[in-house]
Amino acid sequence: MSPLRDPRHRAVRRARCFACLLALAAGAASAQAQPSTDSRETDAFVVGYRCDRGAVAVAYPAYRDAATRPIRFAWQGRKYTMYPARSGSGARYLTRNGQLEWWTKGRDAFLAVPGVADRVLDQCEAF
Repeated sequence: MSPLRDPRHRAVRRARCFACLLALAAGAASAQAQPSTDSRETDAFVVGYRCDRGAVAVAYPAYRDAATRPIRFAWQGRKYTMYPARSGSGARYLTRNGQLEWWTKGRDAFLAVPGVADRVLDQCEAF
């Protein structure tokens, strides 16, 4: 009788497959139980940007608070507080008086005066 048709051989193969599936399931459950290694989800963080006219530093709230908490924006020795604003894409922030806006999408950003075509800072890239 061929080893592939031997009932004992099939039972051993089934047991091995079952053991592999259990190990995979345990590994997946363990991976899901691991806490996120990205502290940005729970902690505030600072991002530096290189722009066409200098560099800026932006202190962001934790991701979980991003829709309601302001950012702190530092440029040319001045500090600004900007608040989340509606955007079609990316993240947009405005000063309380609406005179400056900071817009980010991925690693790119710009600083502008709403309604003015020329941007204050353009081609900003996170570093």
